[in-house]
Amino acid sequence: MKKYLKVVPIMAAILFSACGGGSSGSDNPVEPVIPSNAGVLDTSFGNGGMVSDHNASGGDSADVGEGITLDALGNIFVTGNSQASNGDVEMVLWKYTPSGELDTSFGNHGFVTHHGPAGGGRFVFGRDVKLDTNGNIYVVGNMMHHDTTYDLVVWKYDATGALDTNFGENGTILYNSPVNALDGGFALVLDSLDNLYVTGYTENSDGNYDMLLMKYNSVGSLDSSFGNNGIVVNHNAAGGNGNDGAQGITLDNNNNIYISGVSENADTGMDIAIWKYKSDGSPDTSFGNNGVALFDGNSGGYDLAFDTAVNQEGSLYVTGGVEDYQGDYNMVVLKLHANGRIDDSFGEGGIVIDRDWELTDNNNVGISLELDSHGNVYVGGGYDNSMALWKYDADGLADADFGDNGRILIEINGASDGYGMQIDASNQLFITGWSRNTDGDADMSLWKFK
Repeated sequence: MKKYLKVVPIMAAILFSACGGGSSGSDNPVEPVIPSNAGVLDTSFGNGGMVSDHNASGGDSADVGEGITLDALGNIFVTGNSQASNGDVEMVLWKYTPSGELDTSFGNHGFVTHHGPAGGGRFVFGRDVKLDTNGNIYVVGNMMHHDTTYDLVVWKYDATGALDTNFGENGTILYNSPVNALDGGFALVLDSLDNLYVTGYTENSDGNYDMLLMKYNSVGSLDSSFGNNGIVVNHNAAGGNGNDGAQGITLDNNNNIYISGVSENADTGMDIAIWKYKSDGSPDTSFGNNGVALFDGNSGGYDLAFDTAVNQEGSLYVTGGVEDYQGDYNMVVLKLHANGRIDDSFGEGGIVIDRDWELTDNNNVGISLELDSHGNVYVGGGYDNSMALWKYDADGLADADFGDNGRILIEINGASDGYGMQIDASNQLFITGWSRNTDGDADMSLWKFK
C-alpha cells in the first residue's frame, strides 16, 4: 500500500498515479488470497465474489473505483476514474446488477465517462456517488482546469446514465474559488428533500487549504440561506494556521452535518478534525471546541481522517490513520458522543488502533466506514499491498469470527486496495477499489461479502 501523502489536496491517498497503470468489460480476476476461515465472499456475485473492469476510457492502463452506493433494488453504482490513451484521466460511473453484471442498459454498455465540463480537463476524478429519492445519481470529484488549477465538480445523471441538463450547466456544477487555485470535492450526502451537501477543500489567498462545505438544491443552485450564500469555509481548526481539508460527510436525524478531515496543528503535524454544523450551516458550538473536535495521535506526525458515520443514538464514528514514531500509518477508529467528546466505553478510551509491531514500514489506513443494523462497525481500506476489511462490535472489540481475528486481507497479483464501501439492508458488504492485473496495470475492483 502506498505511503499516505501529507498535503491536504491529495490527502485522500487515492491519486491516480499511485495506482500504477490500468477493456471495457470484465476481466477474469486471479483467485483472491483470503484467510481460510473468512467464509464471507459471496461466490454467487460476479466471479467468486468479485468483479473487475479495465479500459473504460480506452487507454488500456489504469482504472480505479473510489465511491460506491446502492439503489433499493440492489443495483450497485461505482464512481472512479480511468486513464485514456493520451494519458488523460476521465471520471467513470459504472452500474452493476445485484448479481455482479454490468447493466448494459445504463450509459455505454454499463458505464459512462466524462472528461469534465467547461472545455474539459486533463485529469478528472470521481470521488463519491449518491442517489436521490428519484433514483438520480450524483457524483462529486475534481478536475484539472486549463492545465493549471483543480476545480470541484458535481455531476447529475438520470437513471439511464444521461446527464440531467436541468442541473447546473448541462448536468454539471463547476466550482472555482475566488483565488482561482486548487479546489476539490471528496464526499457528498443528500437529505430527505434531495438537497445536496458537498465537502472537500479550497485554496485561500495565502496558498493554504481550507475545509469547504456547500449546499445545493436538486437543480444545482446554491442555497443562499445556508452558511454564506450556500458556502461554509473553515480554516485553522487545529491552530496551525496551515492546511485544513475534508474527506467524509454524514447527516444525523436532525440534519446536523458532520464532516471528517484534517487540520494542521502548531507543531507542524496534522490532527484529525471533526466539524459539526447545524442545518443552516452555522457551527454547533456545543460540539467539541466551538464546533470542532480534534484528535492527535501523539507522535507529532500527520494523522488523517477519511470517513464518518453516525448511529441512531447520535454517536459518531470516524476512521482514518495515525502516524506512529516510525513514520508508519495505523488504522484508527474513534467513537465520539454527540457533544464531540470521546466515548471512553469504546475500544481503549474511545479509540481502536490496528498496529502490527512486528512489521516495519507497515501502513494500514481506514478509508471507509459503515455501521450495520446490530451496531457493528466495518472499516474498509488498505493494509500494505492488500485490500483490507475490519469488523468491530459495538464495544470496539474485533470480531474474532470475521476473517483472521476481525480482519480480512485480499491481495491480487501483488497489489490491491480498498476505498469506498456500502452495506445493504441485509448487512451484506460491498467495497470498491483496485487490483493489479496480470499486465501490471490497475483494474477497478468490486467485492461483495455476506
